[in-house]
Amino acid sequence: MTGFNPCIAFGYRALTIALEARQRPVTAGEIEAFEIYARDLVPDDALAMAAVSAFAADAPEDPEGAGLALFHFVCDWKDGAVRSDAERTAQLLREDLPRGFDAWQREAGHG
Repeated sequence: MTGFNPCIAFGYRALTIALEARQRPVTAGEIEAFEIYARDLVPDDALAMAAVSAFAADAPEDPEGAGLALFHFVCDWKDGAVRSDAERTAQLLREDLPRGFDAWQREAGHG
């Protein structure tokens, strides 16, 4: 069994909020929680922290654009460690599944 990898954990959380923002406006509380999570997991990763800051600044006015930018960052960050999962998830959201991120989570058994 492998240990906890903070970069992978951050990558999947960033992917989650990026996809949420592309489907619906994210709340100030969700943005703040993401910022705290990032500071806890990858505080010394300047690129990740810059992406988090940009997302936090842009999401209130343009959640879809902020989510797309964060999605692309996650796909390229750390040599694309979560790219295949990110792209597959985005594909599933475009397919004929119940509309929206929350419905997708229910379909996937996460809510």
